[in-house]
Amino acid sequence: MVIEFVKGESSSNKRDVVRIIRTDGTTAYTYLHPYFPLHDLLHYVVETELELHESFWGLLARGWHFDDFATKNPATGKLLKIQPEQALAVEELVGFLQLAETGSVSRDPADLQRLMGEQSWVAKISPMGIITSESIGAIQNRFAALRKEWTAIASGDVLKLVFPYHHPAIETILY
Repeated sequence: MVIEFVKGESSSNKRDVVRIIRTDGTTAYTYLHPYFPLHDLLHYVVETELELHESFWGLLARGWHFDDFATKNPATGKLLKIQPEQALAVEELVGFLQLAETGSVSRDPADLQRLMGEQSWVAKISPMGIITSESIGAIQNRFAALRKEWTAIASGDVLKLVFPYHHPAIETILY
């Protein structure tokens, strides 16, 4: 799946946009709140570095739509589309890593690994120990590079990424 982050223009209130082109040719897009480009880029880094396919980008690649992650039943307030445990745990991981980005918790990968070890959601994405100080450091480095790239592009420009999703029903497509 190809992911395109399109930089908006703050002076004219043009919002950032993210659009996807799935391997089957279908597309989707959404306008982003200013908080979400970096949040979604961090999701991309976490999911690709840790090879997680049942989370935000993986679910979009399988046919979910952006609204599926937030649409709630007005009577119950619960999400209409149930998310896999991995997706919910990755959301926690991304939030945790964002705390480190803001300085609210240590940025040191070994400290983060120790702190994450105390969280119940870690077991849902790390049954085989994929969250190591090395993987955290790799995520931090790759995210720093993508953040720098996103910050540097001009309004109207596109940051294009490939989500290497493989579904058993789909042939592997190399970009």
